[in-house]
Order: sequence, then C-alpha cells, then structure tokens
Amino acid sequence: MDKTIYTQAYYAKYSGVAYSNKEFWTPIFEKIADRIIEDFHPTTTLDVGCAWGYLVAALRDRGVRAYGVDISEYAIKNVREDIRQFCAVGSVIEPLPEALPQSYDLITCIEVLEHMDEAEGVVAIKNLCGYGDKIIFTSSPDDIMDQTHCNVQQTEYWSKHFAQNGFMRSLIYIPDYIAPYGAFFQKTDISIPKLVDIYERQLRITIANLNLARNSCASLQNELNISRDSCASLQNELNVSRDSCVVLQCDLNTKQEELTNTLEELASCRFALSSAEGAINAFTHSTFWRMTKPLRAVCDFVKSFLSPKTSGAPTTSKYAEWIALYDTIDDEKRRAIGEAIKKMEVNSQPPLISVVMPVYNPPVHILREAIDSVIKQLYPHWELCVADDVSPNPEIRDMLSRYAAKDKRIKICLRNENGHISEASNSALGLATGDFVALLDHDDVLPENALYEVARAIMENPNASLFYSDEDRFLCACLWRHTGSAYL
Repeated sequence: MDKTIYTQAYYAKYSGVAYSNKEFWTPIFEKIADRIIEDFHPTTTLDVGCAWGYLVAALRDRGVRAYGVDISEYAIKNVREDIRQFCAVGSVIEPLPEALPQSYDLITCIEVLEHMDEAEGVVAIKNLCGYGDKIIFTSSPDDIMDQTHCNVQQTEYWSKHFAQNGFMRSLIYIPDYIAPYGAFFQKTDISIPKLVDIYERQLRITIANLNLARNSCASLQNELNISRDSCASLQNELNVSRDSCVVLQCDLNTKQEELTNTLEELASCRFALSSAEGAINAFTHSTFWRMTKPLRAVCDFVKSFLSPKTSGAPTTSKYAEWIALYDTIDDEKRRAIGEAIKKMEVNSQPPLISVVMPVYNPPVHILREAIDSVIKQLYPHWELCVADDVSPNPEIRDMLSRYAAKDKRIKICLRNENGHISEASNSALGLATGDFVALLDHDDVLPENALYEVARAIMENPNASLFYSDEDRFLCACLWRHTGSAYL
C-alpha cells in the first residue's frame, strides 16, 4: 500500500463528498456508532483505517473507549483535537503502535483492504484477527473504477481468509447499516458438523424466504397483468367516450342551429302577438263591444247555473284502499316474516343494516316515534347510528343516551359543534359497521316490515349495491301522499 496517495487531494474528493464536510460525515458515523453500541455494548474498540476519526469520535462521545489507526499522517492530523490522542499513524500489515492497546472487544475495518494487494491483504487479516475476537468488516465488491482499489473481491473471498484464521462469518448478524455487503466475523472453534448445521439452517430459511418472494412476485405479476387489462379496457372506454363526444358535439351544433331558428320564429310570433293584442284592444274599445255587454252578462249567468258543482278538496279514499290491500301487517303476516328471517339466518349471513340518523332539535315526541319505529322492526339485524348536531333542547341528548343504554344496537354521537345536516350525517355514518347503510331523518317513521323488505331484496339480489324504496309523506294530520312503487 502506497501511503503517499492518501493526502489532502485524496480526501478532498472521497466518495464524491469532501472528507472535511463534517455536517455530512458526522451524522453517518454517529448512526453507525449507535448501532454498534446497541448490538455489542463494547468497552473498547479499534477502527482500522479510521481516516479523520469520525467513528472513533462518535463512540468516544457515547462513553466507549475507542481507538483508531490509519496509514495517512494527513488524515490523523485532521482528527478532532480532543480525539487525536486516541488515534495513531500505522499500517494494519505492521504491529500496532505501542501507544495503543493491543486487544479490543470489537474491531471495525471499513473499506480498507481493497486498497492493498493480495499478499498484504492476507497479512492484514491475520493481524486483524489478533486484535480481538469480533470484527465488523466491509470491502467494496465491485468498485473497480477507483484507482486506489487494487484487490476488489467478493465477500466469499474475504470469508475464506478469515476462516483460515479461525474466524467464521455470522449468517444471522449482517451489519448492512454500514454497507449492504457488510459482514461480521467472530472467532470460533466450532466443529465442522456444527458449522454445517448452522449453514444448512440458514440455507433453509433463505430458500423459504426466496420462495415467499417468488410467490409474492408471481402475485404482483398477476396484479400487473390485471392492471394492464384494466388499462386496456379503460383505454377502449376512453376511445368510445371520445367518439361519443364527437357525436354529441355534432348534435350540439345541430341543436344550436335549431335554437337559433326557434328564436327567430319566436321573434316573429311575438311580433304577430303584439299585432293581435293591438287588434283586440281596438275591438274591446269599439262601440259594438260596449253595446253587447248586457247580453254577455246574461250568457255568463246561464252557464254558471247549468255547470255541476265540484269540490277541489283532496280525498284519501284511494290511498286508504291501497294501504288496506298492500301495506297492512297482521299477526299472520308477522309470523310469515319471522319464519322467513329464520331461514335467512340458517341459510346464510343476513346483512347488517346501519340506519343513519342526523338529529337537530326535533320535537321530542317526533324523535321518539322515529327511534321506536326502528326498535319495532321485525328484522333484528340492524344498528341505529344517531348524531346529535348540538340540539338546543337538552331533552334530546338525555333521551338519546337512555335509548343507547337500553339497546346496544343504538349508537350515538353527541357532537360538540353544529355542522348542519352534512357534517352530522358524516358523524353518524362514522358509527356505522353494517353491510348496507339506510338514511333516516329524525322526523321519519318506518313501518315494522321496512328493513325486512330491504334485507329480502339484498338477499335476492347479491350483486346489487344500491337499493331504493318508495316513501309516504304526511301532508296534514289525515292526508298522505304515496310516491309510487319500489325500485332496485
């Protein structure tokens, strides 16, 4: 090793960052020092090839009696002043300087031996093995472009030479926090059978991990293929949409032309209407119109006398007939619905329906009717998620708390700030854990078979995700409006 190489010029461009850049290098070696202390708890350490002593300083700052040795006088002169006394100029192929201890709990040798020729490297490893029983070692396996690297080797090369000195590489502890190819060697007198057992165990674990990685790769490849197919399908849809946009643009142009023509016709009609109104106005102010006024009055009286009297008041008779025929639940129907629910529970998992209700200061009796209508449902697999949006009436929250205490299916959220119906609905929705969500206002009432009919529709249509039902509204105390039949 030519020690004259390692001067100011060498360290000015080391690894692309000047070694004098303490803000860059200090945190790196501090992290290494933290891991060494956490994993080994050494009392004494020796950093072979310590350069500017960053690792020695980091370990010393953390209470470890750390020392360093480096072939470069220039590097040692740049060690931090309070640490310089613990570092010395020396070569790993020569005996340690007498000023340094001769044995250590842990040796570190980071990116050093690739700078030596093969013969020097063999001597260096022998000397390293004489300084202590534990060695953390890294040497670049592929950086052949650095002109100072004259013996770039793979890790197995170094492992062989360490083994010749009674040091075996750990297959469990890998100091990849220094470099991905880092290795930990430890002195051992292990027998060959035991060594084979260790290596075979690690080989088995490695193969198992490799198979897991392969399976993961295969799964990811399948997902990638599906994504590609999905992208192709989306591209086709995009192309179709573009074509549709072209057609729609043509239709829009046509409609715009039609609108222009219509506006022109409307202007003509308005002109004609204005002319007609002028003519009518002239006629109604004519002498003939004034002379015939008594005759027109007689005709209007006769027509009113002959026309039948009709009442404009609304009637509920047809709606009542509809309720009687289709929406009346008697005991027989209740038993039939109960048997149907039991079959649901035996044959499959009935859906849990989360009824979401935002509440803001309704009349107490109205809110009670709404909650009771949910509790009285023939279908038992529901949860009522209520969010009170800071109702001014304190009875609202008291009543909600009492209901929640009586029935564990009733969940409540007592908001601290009024957010109106949107935020209150979101708060109630946050309580939901069901398979489907149903929206219920605080002044709504559900018939007792409502959730059963929804659950039945869900079970009969397993591929559907949205269900819509009809509703009735109170227009007054005695009159209802029926909105129509159910839709899915």
